[in-house]
Amino acid sequence: MSGGGILLLLTLALWAWRAVDYALIGSLAPLGILAFGAVTLGLGALAKGRWWRSAVRIWGTMMLLAGLARAGLSIALAFDPSVSIHASEAQTAFYHAATALHLVAGIWLIVRPPERPAITRI
Repeated sequence: MSGGGILLLLTLALWAWRAVDYALIGSLAPLGILAFGAVTLGLGALAKGRWWRSAVRIWGTMMLLAGLARAGLSIALAFDPSVSIHASEAQTAFYHAATALHLVAGIWLIVRPPERPAITRI
């Protein structure tokens, strides 16, 4: 498996974990984003031509935007932690690692999308 394939799986797994975590507290937005990404990637894997690359680039763009939003929140909280006490407490090492993964994986998936999974090449 290529580096892009590993990053794709990591972002999907991280987003699935977040979707379940947020669904337990009543927010379904991450689950909707995961569903959209999974459907897009699934259709891209089944379609012929360049659909797979486009689907991966869409997912990469979503990850890049998520990483930029998380980084922006971190920067805003560094200047004024009183904006959101709960968000300030959530600024852990795992949060920053996930933000870095979103940024790196998003850029990587946009620039060098991995090949279509071999199981769909029939």
